[in-house]
Amino acid sequence: GIAPIKTKSSINGSTSNFQIEDVLPVFYFYFTKSSDDVGDIYGLKNKSASPNEYVLIKLNVKQNSRVFITGKTNTLSGNTSGFDEKQQVEFNFEKVKPGIYKVTPKKPLLKGEYCFVDADGSTVMGMFMIKKVYGFGIK
Repeated sequence: GIAPIKTKSSINGSTSNFQIEDVLPVFYFYFTKSSDDVGDIYGLKNKSASPNEYVLIKLNVKQNSRVFITGKTNTLSGNTSGFDEKQQVEFNFEKVKPGIYKVTPKKPLLKGEYCFVDADGSTVMGMFMIKKVYGFGIK
């Protein structure tokens, strides 16, 4: 049809085990170099080098899961993969030292569920593959 069909990904559970009270939380991302690519047929191992390769997403809570959009399809524009801009939350990061980054949201976060998602955008057999998801909630 003409109306787009949304592709969604979900995380089990309506809340993350990691709940934060601070609406401007600080996160630290640690990246290490690894040459262990044995068995990485589809390129699914995380080879991220900075927080710039992640997206912070405000999740929609549905019964017993947390949901985010990972693509859209319609007959006029075809298939698109990626994260819905409406769910994305902007953040800043600064390099503390090699391989370590301090990450903070640009604005206070609203109460709810969030996750950092590897934004590599890899596809395997036409399906958008998500390699890493780091979830948390704001109380």
